[in-house]
Amino acid sequence: LTFALPPPVLFHGTTWAAYQNICKSGAINKMGRHAVHLTAVEARAWQSARRRKTRAVVLSIDAALMSERGYGFGVSENEVWCIDMVPVEFVHAVLEEEVQGKI
Repeated sequence: LTFALPPPVLFHGTTWAAYQNICKSGAINKMGRHAVHLTAVEARAWQSARRRKTRAVVLSIDAALMSERGYGFGVSENEVWCIDMVPVEFVHAVLEEEVQGKI
């Protein structure tokens, strides 16, 4: 893991239920992992979110503002961005998939 300045926006793929828990707790927490995993590529976040067969969402994170406020990021060799936690104040969009056939 190399510590680095992140791109302006990072993404986190998760489920709707997990997102509700994130809102209640006030942060994306590492939940037993060594870090919260983020990606600069939205499509990768969707892959992560869709691993489970439930409602998938992707959270858009204002990484530039987090960095400005002193949060440190690390990036792995396979371009996974890692951080200890992401307070919900830095989640600036919740992206949802369009449901097929829904008008």
